[in-house]
Amino acid sequence: MKVSPEKKSRIRSVLFFQIVFHGSLGWIGSLSLKVPFLLLFLYPFAECLSQVQQCDRYFILDLRDSSDAAGDAVYFRMYTDTNTINTGYTDMFFVDQFDDTLNVYNTWGYWLPNTTNIPNDTVDYVLYFLPGITSFPTNFNGHLVTRNPGCQIPFSRSVMGKEEFEQKEKDAFYPNPTDGILRWGPNIGDPPYTLNVYSFFGQIITTIHSSTPEWNLTGISSGFYFLEVQTRSKTHREKVRVN
Repeated sequence: MKVSPEKKSRIRSVLFFQIVFHGSLGWIGSLSLKVPFLLLFLYPFAECLSQVQQCDRYFILDLRDSSDAAGDAVYFRMYTDTNTINTGYTDMFFVDQFDDTLNVYNTWGYWLPNTTNIPNDTVDYVLYFLPGITSFPTNFNGHLVTRNPGCQIPFSRSVMGKEEFEQKEKDAFYPNPTDGILRWGPNIGDPPYTLNVYSFFGQIITTIHSSTPEWNLTGISSGFYFLEVQTRSKTHREKVRVN
């Protein structure tokens, strides 16, 4: 029996549609079985991606020059109050306001602080200077650059003097850390008392006036702060952590 060319064309179209349709159903069915396993495999990576590091929540503390047999270096501590995951090893170095690099780089032996396992929310570092640099600039106004994750953590040494917040007196704020109520002693000076609270970038957070050396800091977010108390006869400065 002869089949007309038009009928042959229709038969080919129907066969092609059936092949494509059934093939698609088979692929979709196979995919539906694989998706749960695929999602289960990708879940840990998605969880990590959901916890993006906040570069502005790393804070540099207690920076000072250091030296040992390996050479001249800068010592400092870094703290975070929100970042929860350990990102693994990273490279880090300081870059000043003139885009000059101060430290030896491509040394992937550091890790950033995280809040998962206290006391790992604060980590100590020693970064060696490049040849020709023997001390950290007193007018530094730049960044600490990290590569994992890629952050530029601002730091300025000119906001406050080098010794401005070094505790040189026996009197101190207590308890430190504090849950809100902070006191000062034993050499409290003459009232009235003015307490200035600064962020790590030197910005004034609040000023509290009182007739006694006791202040309520419960309205301040958790973290490290520089505190300065002024009286008629003396001034005291110290770093305090608010829980």
